[in-house]
Amino acid sequence: MGYVYYIDESGNTGTNWLDATQPLLVHGGWLVPKNNVEGVRKELVSLFQLTQATVLKSKNVMNSKSKNKMIKMLFETMRRNGAVPFLTVSIKRFMISAKIVETFFDHQYNPNVNAKLTHPIELKKALAVCIYENDTYSIINKFSLLIQNRTASIADLRGISESLITLFDSRNHFLVARSLKNLSDDNFLEMIDEFETSEKNELALLMPGIFKLLTCVEIFSAKNRSPVDVYHDQLWGYSNIFELLRTTFLNKKILPINVGTNEKPILSGFEYIKSLEMKKDEDDVLLQLSDLLCGYAAKIFKNIYENNPLDAQEKEVLIQLLEWNSYVYEKSKATALDYHGTYSFEASFVKAAFPDKNIKRVNCDNIIRKEFLSVVVHV
Repeated sequence: MGYVYYIDESGNTGTNWLDATQPLLVHGGWLVPKNNVEGVRKELVSLFQLTQATVLKSKNVMNSKSKNKMIKMLFETMRRNGAVPFLTVSIKRFMISAKIVETFFDHQYNPNVNAKLTHPIELKKALAVCIYENDTYSIINKFSLLIQNRTASIADLRGISESLITLFDSRNHFLVARSLKNLSDDNFLEMIDEFETSEKNELALLMPGIFKLLTCVEIFSAKNRSPVDVYHDQLWGYSNIFELLRTTFLNKKILPINVGTNEKPILSGFEYIKSLEMKKDEDDVLLQLSDLLCGYAAKIFKNIYENNPLDAQEKEVLIQLLEWNSYVYEKSKATALDYHGTYSFEASFVKAAFPDKNIKRVNCDNIIRKEFLSVVVHV
């Protein structure tokens, strides 16, 4: 059969991960059966008739008096044609916490922990949540500046390390705190090298977001052996990122393997994703629809993030996104709606859609107490 996947984003602020006006990054779009692509294009003519805009960009539709009718028609059209939305939503501030964990608990830089933390185990997320929820020391703000400036000093990193020690001690995670003590200048220099040798766009959130989306689409399409062509909205200054993804992960002669875990897969390559190209969205209405999807989803997700109520249509769209996610997971164990945030943020999505549903609370402190001993080398 085959698919075409159209990707756009909402909330990209480059390496400025703490832009207060855009706390979330939503990335993704519509996966459309290739046989239905032209049919979808023809059906979308009626959507254009509801607006005077020449393109179906999010900002145009959101300002239209016919917004609700257009959104309803869009989702009905895409569902009728077998399309599936694949999205990631990231709290940027949380992603800085995750980057802090990857930096200070990487065994290449920190000799007190083993290589287990290089895998996407739940402990890594629990550590990031703990930092995010208990940062009264400006750790996240300080680390964000290092990302933005692409440079750091030994004093910068030692100061952040000392603040992390204080934070984990305050949560009674004494073993975690001890694993950060006695790091040498050489350890910090190795961390600094990551900042100074990375291209600026490599430190943005888009690359890990694209990789995660491609991973989910690969797993889903592999279930029925369907090849996928991918088009991403044109991003100026990111050509090297797309070339790196193509040469590293596409069209590999050796079958890819999962180097992550069953729950959080990381693939060594993509067997079914056959192409990855950038394209101007004004040249393709299906890219415009992905822009619209990301923009509208971002509005919903920001309301959830800020504890604002959803209106009836926003709630209905959220329910549909959760239903699509369940469908994809049942078919392939992949996710069509992937969250990068705290445990409470994930739970808030389900609660916003189904207020009466009982949701099990996940405690990051319990996970850290149970699992951190397994990653310690010596402290």
